[in-house]
Amino acid sequence: MNKISTRAVFWLIAALWLLGLPSVAQSTSATLAGSSDSDKNEAVAGTTIVVVHVPTGVRRTAVSDGMGAFALADLLPGGPYTIHITQPGYKSQLLTNMFLKGGQTTQLPIKLTESATAQDERRGTGSARKKQPVFVKGE
Repeated sequence: MNKISTRAVFWLIAALWLLGLPSVAQSTSATLAGSSDSDKNEAVAGTTIVVVHVPTGVRRTAVSDGMGAFALADLLPGGPYTIHITQPGYKSQLLTNMFLKGGQTTQLPIKLTESATAQDERRGTGSARKKQPVFVKGE
């Protein structure tokens, strides 16, 4: 009789342990994902996204792909986070006090605006010096 009760206890513990596995397997890290688009709704490849977890100073970097998409997985949940977004020819962006939830993906759509320098260069009125005519005093 003692053998039966020990076996029953063993199977009960095994069943409870197996039922608890799905909760152990759940992710507690956070993910930040999104896309980088211009103010003309065109995908912008090569945008650099630097994410800093302020309390720990942990820094992670992502670069948007050819479709403008990016993702940073395995981030610490909570925050605050500071996010610095840069792309040559566009204005930099700094986002502060951002919080991420564990086990979830936070979407971050990035809308880039051309910098004044890029607009001037496209119009041909950039800050590059124009050649001045050289006058030589005649004899």
